[in-house]
Amino acid sequence: IALTGLSMAGDLAPRAAAFESRIAALVAMPGCVDPWLGFPPEIRQILTPDKQQTNDIWNKEVVPELPPEAAATMKKRFEPFSVPAMLEARQGRLFTDFYTPATRIQAMKITDVVPRIKAPTLVLDYEGEQFYPGQPRQMYDALTSPKDYVRLTAAQGAQLHCSPMAPQLHCEVVFDWLQHTLPGT
Repeated sequence: IALTGLSMAGDLAPRAAAFESRIAALVAMPGCVDPWLGFPPEIRQILTPDKQQTNDIWNKEVVPELPPEAAATMKKRFEPFSVPAMLEARQGRLFTDFYTPATRIQAMKITDVVPRIKAPTLVLDYEGEQFYPGQPRQMYDALTSPKDYVRLTAAQGAQLHCSPMAPQLHCEVVFDWLQHTLPGT
């Protein structure tokens, strides 16, 4: 089994590989060890240990000041972590419970499980990575399994999160690595 994880799945696929021995090869695109750090500091500081306090800050201080494009981004980025947030987003409304999805995202940190990964692993990084800068290298450094690190660049046309302008190059790198790593495939 080869497992690849694109975008935030660059956190989820490695988490699975840390506990599933049948995975013969892993690709993290990009490597992500702490998805919560993919949110701007001003968003992360809203979260407090107290649910009511957090939601009061969100609803009374933040939401009234959010420009429409920022509200749309927040809906999109938080909806996978809370059914109520997803349902509100589908109705065009901004979620009111910030605390629940934020704590779920925060709990996805995998720095403690990366060393458990035994499968050969390819970690991709992208010049200009917007969401997880520095995290691919952090994952690569924490791996104890056979590993490779590839940084895709602007000179290749493959910069930015998941190299949206160079899917062919992105796929060539991944599939060439898999073919080399899993002979006979």
